[in-house]
Amino acid sequence: MQSAKPENVVDFTPERRVVERVKEEIDASYLAEDGEIVACRIVDFSLMGACIDFFEPREVPDRIRVHVMKLGLVYDAEVRWRRDSQVGVLFEKAERVAD
Repeated sequence: MQSAKPENVVDFTPERRVVERVKEEIDASYLAEDGEIVACRIVDFSLMGACIDFFEPREVPDRIRVHVMKLGLVYDAEVRWRRDSQVGVLFEKAERVAD
């Protein structure tokens, strides 16, 4: 049983995210520096960034372009963290692409 926090206690734990992320798996692709198109999946998504899973660990540069087919958008993004087969990105720019 979890105890209730007293009313006079203030939680100063910083929330690093400015906007809420949505847990949703969205198919995407990443254009590698060598021109290879690599399938990946967004596992959580917000207006500012995403967590992207590449299904297996791989080298990913500090800046990437991610095509989200479902949205018809290509994002230029900065990689902020890496863990196993996943990276966290901050979106810098988005452009609409034709189907």
